[in-house]
Amino acid sequence: MGCGLARELAARGRDVLVLERSVPGAEASSAAGGILGAQSESAGPGPFLDLALASRAHWPELAASLREETGIDVGYRRSGVLKISLGGDWLSPIAEWQERAGLHFSRLDAEQAHALQPGLNERLVEALFFPEDGVVDAQLLPAAMAASAIRAGARIVDGGEVTDIAPRSLETTRGRVEAEAIVVCAGAWTSRLIRGALVRPVRGQVLALKARPGQLGPVTFTREGYLIPRADGRILVGSTTEHVGFVKEVTVGGLRTLTGIATAALPALAHAPVLDHWAGFRPGTPDDLPLIGETAGVAVLSGHYRNGILLAPISARLMAQKLCGEPTDLDLSPYDPGRFA
Repeated sequence: MGCGLARELAARGRDVLVLERSVPGAEASSAAGGILGAQSESAGPGPFLDLALASRAHWPELAASLREETGIDVGYRRSGVLKISLGGDWLSPIAEWQERAGLHFSRLDAEQAHALQPGLNERLVEALFFPEDGVVDAQLLPAAMAASAIRAGARIVDGGEVTDIAPRSLETTRGRVEAEAIVVCAGAWTSRLIRGALVRPVRGQVLALKARPGQLGPVTFTREGYLIPRADGRILVGSTTEHVGFVKEVTVGGLRTLTGIATAALPALAHAPVLDHWAGFRPGTPDDLPLIGETAGVAVLSGHYRNGILLAPISARLMAQKLCGEPTDLDLSPYDPGRFA
């Protein structure tokens, strides 16, 4: 969020300084799976779907621009997202509201789903396929966004921590900074800097498996979790949802949950070597909608919960428009940081 906003503001000729206590993307961004699931991650019509569809539309252009500006290919693919049912009628309500909303997707029977993705569990009874959803490599994205922001004219200073914030100034461990506008893009740590922001950490554990390239085609969801293919054959399996505070640990229970998700979808993955297992903190809010706006004279761009990668392009654009006094592409009232007061 921070580097995306810096990129937008610098392109508008603003003098931008990004303060980072570690390195850009060291927390939730690089821990994420990178699913661009505007339809597959939406629960129904409303502010989240509006934001998600608008942001998904920006991803092809953003990925191409990042590659041209920085030489980094962030792995954007319009791979589609497949949701499978291994029992129970949990997909029908999703299909019904998406049909009413006029969204593009396909209902698949078991034979059609197996044709699209060989090796799926034989217990599969039906599936939905969302061809316009996709994926990026979230571990490559932070470096590309930071490099692009610098190329546009922004400065990034890392290794310092913000200790106090006022509307036009802040104190850091490296000294005082004054600015025309301050924007907090601190993810799960936002509430430590702004009272009333109500952003909470939600731990998610992810598992990386070694598979052969092409073993998994589209991103695949079961009711319990998801599998994400990478170009080199790795498959990422996610993700747990744990309210444990700032405890960044991987656990035996988390590993058991993730291996269960993997083998329920693709039973052959029971023989796949485990490459890695990590955790990150999603920035959650009480209504699962992000914070895009101002509170107490300080702007906030945070609280994107499970979909920070998907929502980054439109969120940065909307905040830049607001700060620069431009008309915003969407109504920002549903994302007002003061809505919980």
